[in-house]
Amino acid sequence: MRGSAIGGWGKTGGREQTLAKEAQEIDLIKEEEEKKAWTGFKKDEKGLYLDSYQIKGMVKEVVKVLKLASKHRGLAGLIQSGFFIYPARIHLGKEKPDRFIEETAVVMGPRGPRSIIKRHDYVEKVRLNFEIRFFNTGILTEKILKLILRAGEEVGLGTNR
Repeated sequence: MRGSAIGGWGKTGGREQTLAKEAQEIDLIKEEEEKKAWTGFKKDEKGLYLDSYQIKGMVKEVVKVLKLASKHRGLAGLIQSGFFIYPARIHLGKEKPDRFIEETAVVMGPRGPRSIIKRHDYVEKVRLNFEIRFFNTGILTEKILKLILRAGEEVGLGTNR
């Protein structure tokens, strides 16, 4: 009886159907993995944009890298709680990214380390327009703010700087 069931499965194309189904499942898994490894920009009806928190994150990073918080007491706290970027969406003036960068990386999975390809979208030569508001405590001066923003141009922002 076993032989006839297996024989029938083979005659009806069961093996081919099983392989085709497994191939589809593998393709779906690959597609999901590619999406996870691809970082890009958010987009709305006006085009690509950054969230204001990304600008604030860049400012925090510059303050940390330049060690400004140790030179200007209270600066880190001010940036954290009393520093605001408007509007919430900062448009880049582009409908799509200029290019993308691909690079390899090693990630740890449940079965140990494995290699992946990461992809990052990027734009070139954009001008960002946003407003900065902060509590005027005397800690953050115009000179320090200009230094932070100039350094931010070099440090960059986003996933792959």
